[in-house]
Amino acid sequence: MAEQLWFLSPEGVPHTWEIAEADVGAVPVPEGSLTAIRRVKRAGDGMTLVRKYVPIGVGAMRPEAYEQLENEIRIALRLLHRLGDSAYPRELVRVVGYDADAEEPFILYEDFPGEPILSRAGKLHSREERKAVIGLFRAADAMRAAGVVHGGIEPATVYWSDSGGVRVVSFEGAAVVDQDRWSVPRGAPWAAPELRGEAPAPPHPSADVWSAAMLTYYVVTARKVDDRQEPALHTMGEALQHWLAGTFVPAGDRVTARTVLERLKEGRALLPKGENFEARLREGGARFDDALAAKRSRHRPVTTASPPRRTGLWIALLVTLIAVVAGVAAVAVLVN
Repeated sequence: MAEQLWFLSPEGVPHTWEIAEADVGAVPVPEGSLTAIRRVKRAGDGMTLVRKYVPIGVGAMRPEAYEQLENEIRIALRLLHRLGDSAYPRELVRVVGYDADAEEPFILYEDFPGEPILSRAGKLHSREERKAVIGLFRAADAMRAAGVVHGGIEPATVYWSDSGGVRVVSFEGAAVVDQDRWSVPRGAPWAAPELRGEAPAPPHPSADVWSAAMLTYYVVTARKVDDRQEPALHTMGEALQHWLAGTFVPAGDRVTARTVLERLKEGRALLPKGENFEARLREGGARFDDALAAKRSRHRPVTTASPPRRTGLWIALLVTLIAVVAGVAAVAVLVN
């Protein structure tokens, strides 16, 4: 029996699609992610989509999983809103819709073929290497244009296909420049040095330049990268040295993604956005923000007939309350 999938489009318009196959295949998730990813197939035209969601069992035990997914929805909508429909780069996975309040909340993406680029390290031909480098820095430059910092560009969050090239996925830990702060420090060697440690620097596009350069080095050489040092570019060919010069330096002196693209003769500016589409996307983003704020401020009573979705947190609070009441009662008995 086909599944009816209700969701909101990026413009905030409700849709219901009939899903012929709800589990075409699993997609690997990065380490630390609390979500699951499945490919689904739409009835009628057979279109394959990627559904990233929070399993109900995970959400009950780890309420922060919902926050991760909600952040991914927010970032994905911002990217599409800021970059526009016609100029949206193929190097970034593209949102189709979402439902942040479903029993298993999800975001729906266009399918991204291929596999994590980890499996292709050291195996790409020279033309493919150049294509991969261009793709990584086009993705970084597009996110910069949208005011977004991924913060987690690494082998598990970048896909490669021979036909489509690079695709950057997984925005659950991304941040908005001059608005967000990192919730946890990022790890070496993929994260820029300023994002490591107990007090990571505020989100800045230069962090993604470091990560894209580090991944470039790994994909081209397949060499293990020392967590404590920058890659030994002087041991590589002139082309790689030229492309990545100035990427492994302190953030304030680091070159931009656009500079690297210009070295690769790929310094094309993003196309202008369509005004009507942009306005619809802005409205859709505002609807998501309003709905999210309303959901977070809503008080859901606990009943045995209809428990709220996020039961783990309520159970913990109830146990704490019972313990407090029991403690008060014990004190009263001792006093009497």
